[in-house]
Amino acid sequence: MTLEEAWETFVELYTKGSVEEAQRFYLTEVWPELVKRWREKPRGDIPTRPYRKSVHTLGTSPEAAVLAALALGSQDVHLLYTSDTEKHLPFVAEWTGVKVTGHLVDREDPRPIYQTARELTRPGGEPVAFDMTGGTKVMGAALMAMGFVLAKEGALVDVFYLSSDAYDPKVRKPRSYSERLTRVPAP
Repeated sequence: MTLEEAWETFVELYTKGSVEEAQRFYLTEVWPELVKRWREKPRGDIPTRPYRKSVHTLGTSPEAAVLAALALGSQDVHLLYTSDTEKHLPFVAEWTGVKVTGHLVDREDPRPIYQTARELTRPGGEPVAFDMTGGTKVMGAALMAMGFVLAKEGALVDVFYLSSDAYDPKVRKPRSYSERLTRVPAP
């Protein structure tokens, strides 16, 4: 079954009211094929050199962090998570196959994100990628803002997010393999 066929089957299961069955199908049939294709050819602003370290805000859909980390080539993934999203840390570790470190933050208070971002970077140090895709708006905005502040201070930080070209409102997910990594230009 191709990725496209698996996606159509998932949508059909989901829209017929078999949401739990559809989610199981997604995780066993669609997701593995998407990751395989993404590993072979990620889409978007793919860096020419991998970032050894990346920092991601983690929301209730951990797939975005996985795809971003894979596209960035990160071997040291740091996840800014909340008590609601802690359960997704093993998923990201499993699907990236790299070292994953979690950092508990507050979903509405940006200060722990500022502090963690600063601790994970240093002026003149190795390049670090910040992925602001997951989590709350406050989390993403805080990580993005801190990325630009740190870059202004001399740290080698680039900010990214995972977008998609086709969102399917029937299943409330991006259409499989429509995802693309986007680099956010500095202000």
